[in-house]
Amino acid sequence: MELFRQIPIRSNVTVERFFLPHGSDFFLGTIDLALGKMLEIEASQIATIGDMPNDTSMFEKSGLSIAMGQSSEEVKRAATHVTTSSEDEGFANAIDRFILAQV
Repeated sequence: MELFRQIPIRSNVTVERFFLPHGSDFFLGTIDLALGKMLEIEASQIATIGDMPNDTSMFEKSGLSIAMGQSSEEVKRAATHVTTSSEDEGFANAIDRFILAQV
């Protein structure tokens, strides 16, 4: 089984895209750190966005964590910020409000 493969984003930049088997207990926070290490990005400079309880492991490892609006209260408490729901363009709103606003 392939865990990741290279995907070109621009002509001179490549990132790793990870594939996990359904039901895998591989921690998302470990993936974030591995990807950050490959790209030479400090964990404090990584932003994560999620909506499920298993996403809190990546929230703990990243410098900026954003829970989607439809998340449970547990997930929202684990994040540093909360955005709108998926139905209300939550991902785009999170990028605009919490990531691009800091650049």
